[in-house]
Amino acid sequence: MKKRKIKNYFKLGILLIGFLITLTNCEQEEIIVQKDSVYKTVSKLEVLEFLNSYEKNKTSNRTGRSIDLKYDITSLKYESLINSKEFLAVIPANTIHKSVYSRILLIKENNEIHAVLFNMFSTELNVSNSFSGIIQITDLNGNFINGYRVKEGKFTSQFFKEQLSKKGNKLSKSTSIDCGCGNGEFCLIWTQNLNEITINANSGSATSPVSLGGLIGNYYNIIDNEYAYWEWDGGGNPPPINPIDCETGYTKDIYGNCVKNESNPCNKVFNLMNDSKTKAISDTLSTKIYESREYGYSKNKDGNWQQGTVSNNGHSIDLGGNSSVGFLHTHTNNINSVHMLSDTDIVTYLSQVRHAFYNGIEISSVIGGMISASGTYVMTYNGDILSDRAALGGWTEKMLRDEYLKIYDKSGGDMTKLFYDFINKLGIKGITLTKRQSDGTYKKSVLNADGTSKEEEC
Repeated sequence: MKKRKIKNYFKLGILLIGFLITLTNCEQEEIIVQKDSVYKTVSKLEVLEFLNSYEKNKTSNRTGRSIDLKYDITSLKYESLINSKEFLAVIPANTIHKSVYSRILLIKENNEIHAVLFNMFSTELNVSNSFSGIIQITDLNGNFINGYRVKEGKFTSQFFKEQLSKKGNKLSKSTSIDCGCGNGEFCLIWTQNLNEITINANSGSATSPVSLGGLIGNYYNIIDNEYAYWEWDGGGNPPPINPIDCETGYTKDIYGNCVKNESNPCNKVFNLMNDSKTKAISDTLSTKIYESREYGYSKNKDGNWQQGTVSNNGHSIDLGGNSSVGFLHTHTNNINSVHMLSDTDIVTYLSQVRHAFYNGIEISSVIGGMISASGTYVMTYNGDILSDRAALGGWTEKMLRDEYLKIYDKSGGDMTKLFYDFINKLGIKGITLTKRQSDGTYKKSVLNADGTSKEEEC
């Protein structure tokens, strides 16, 4: 009898151990802890390149439908992170769901850029100014990554992909969350099978912050001093241009890139125009200014120059369009010729500066030049190219030409006044105009307070 009892106790012990092991495995399956990672700020140039690539390759989400993501890159801000000196790139966004507040977030994890859509849908009237509702973090096509239910700013539960968790309530395709699509449809970003598990993610702050691991993966939201996290209800302040110092002889441009230090813009133009390849083109064009037709070259990304194709009886020339990063050309000495960069020249130049920007080429190295009997004028750029290029949005080619000729008629023959009055009319702010002097140096062409022009040292 004793042997049988011992045998039964032994079986019971084995069963208990097996139960504990099973329970432990379930718990580990439910709570997926974020891995150790190194996070870095995504620069403005990297943001632009990433989103440019996304636009070329974007797809529908797993529901087979598009969330119609729209955003304004000029609204890019950087927000501080807690327990980190890095910053989170944040861009306001809109989707087909008009009742959802969405933001694109970008961070670099172990040198890989991650971009997510942070979606907030309010389910209660926020009397206390604290958010209550659902937060869903998706990729830019609307596919689920992570999510939380929120009560007065505090996380009360977390959503997990169904296959990653065995227990908890389900937020499934049958869940009726009308996000204001305008046609009675429910949110595409919520029509994905999920499990909802109660969590304790509270902290001492007014809202439950999101760990960076929880932004880019379906990890349990850990809040302690060992992890970097983001307070999603605040921020918007830009960071210092870059936390990393440049090498000696280099300085920061407005995008945080380390570029060669050339503090004098006139010296910058001199150096660009006296590059061996560029000087050869400039010297050749200087011999063509009394020809009956225009001559010109466009600069490729590799630094080589390509001759442009002439049209319109020699009065127009192809200067490479959007695919080039600079140009030099002549204006004839005919009686009707304007010895200044034209409206078409200016539009082409801005397109080439934008092309350089998207391709990681220093925008201040892009030149747009015109050589005529009145001298050599060169445009350089140092500004917000996206804003300046957007200023042309409401103008057709004919409208630009008509406006240019109207200003020309009022210029009194002052070509610098013509140039600046035209770009000021368009709201373009980043272009600097310089003129070559007889000794080969360059001076800035500027306007006086009374609207007359002059040349001055940089």
